[in-house]
Amino acid sequence: SGRAVWVRRAGLAAAALVAIGVATVALLRGGGDAGSEVAVSIPEAAPSALQTSLALEVASVAPVVAKAVPVVKAVSKSVPSEPAPAAGDLVIVKSLSNVKWAQKTKPLRKNTWIGNATVALESGLVRLRFRKGAVVTMRGPARLKILSGNSAQLLYGDVVSLVPDRAIGFTLQTASMDVVDLGTEFGVQAGKDGDVEVEVYRGEVELVSPEGAPGAIGSPRKLRAGQAMRGRPGPPRDGAGPVRTALEPVAEPSFSLRRLAAFNAGVAKTTGPVRFMSEELERPLKQYESNKQLLLIPERSGVVLEAPLEVTFDAPGTYIGSQWPPVSLSAGSRVRSYLLNFNPMGGGPYRKGAGQGFKGAVTFEGEVVAIVAMQSQLAKTDAIFAQNPDRYRNFTGRAIDPGILEALDRGKKTGPADTVTLSGNRRTVRVDWRASSAADSVRVLVLDPEA
Repeated sequence: SGRAVWVRRAGLAAAALVAIGVATVALLRGGGDAGSEVAVSIPEAAPSALQTSLALEVASVAPVVAKAVPVVKAVSKSVPSEPAPAAGDLVIVKSLSNVKWAQKTKPLRKNTWIGNATVALESGLVRLRFRKGAVVTMRGPARLKILSGNSAQLLYGDVVSLVPDRAIGFTLQTASMDVVDLGTEFGVQAGKDGDVEVEVYRGEVELVSPEGAPGAIGSPRKLRAGQAMRGRPGPPRDGAGPVRTALEPVAEPSFSLRRLAAFNAGVAKTTGPVRFMSEELERPLKQYESNKQLLLIPERSGVVLEAPLEVTFDAPGTYIGSQWPPVSLSAGSRVRSYLLNFNPMGGGPYRKGAGQGFKGAVTFEGEVVAIVAMQSQLAKTDAIFAQNPDRYRNFTGRAIDPGILEALDRGKKTGPADTVTLSGNRRTVRVDWRASSAADSVRVLVLDPEA
């Protein structure tokens, strides 16, 4: 693959770079492990943040300097086709990872439709999309009975559901309660003994009694974002059957389900102290500060661009600084968005060893088609992709630092430049950032084929 390096002023930058012995100060196109598949794995341990290891190969960068040509090009990203459902088809299998199927269970294949069936696995992860649009990830051991294109019965196991507007009313039945979606993302843990825990990440759900069961919860109860409840079957009442004790609030929702929520949102792996925000932002984004953690925020999915969208990067490679000839995604592209944000506490200049730096990576299940890294572009795209754009307001200074090249043009000294690397297979975004009074932030756009 070809390589190209961009600088703002070729002559001045080249002379300065040779003098200081800098080998890489620009964009390398085509680096990485092209064509390889990313193995999806969610660890069973429950660390304080979603942390896994990821070996990432990045091609070496030759010290080539070329003059920048400010051309805007449109990139059209087609959506991979999937088979159309036939009569009786209710659910399509969207992803399988390290699956061991339960005994006497017919193995399922990716991108195949199934009807009224029971999905049973001993271990691994399976992500399903119901015909009306609800996306459900189950983790073994688990057993899920498909009831319709918008409902299922969880016999036991862990699941996380992400429900778009068109699928509001999605119902997950359990032994202790039925969970009815009101436009949300929620997780459910169901034990074989009938104990059930429900936690809501976004929106709200309604908890109701299973049909025909005595000793009802009473009137349907709503559970909102950030809340969790546990229900347990109680003893028979008047010999009429099982009843439930009162629902118990859960103070600390399971980290296990939050990791599952990350996979359900299309995040395959992370490297470094990455905090996945499964829940809604409860305060302005600029108030989420950490000297060590990168905030990974899943934003809107299924966004079809109505007009060409200006972005910063669109090709594999290592990018240093943020002053690049813009490119654009063409109208009609269907994407989902994620915000990566590193916002150290306090302020002041970056100091080596002071903890105001982050190095790590995020691997997505889908193909990364573009990265937005300039402050003006981030501000313009907040309204398109943010779940709640109001939480992003008045947060200036977001972007990756311009770094060495721009500073040399101004005749000023600067610290190390921020870098962003997109792997050759377009699945992994690696960052090496240093921040002081302003946050480092990029928006990652991933191809979203789920209709």
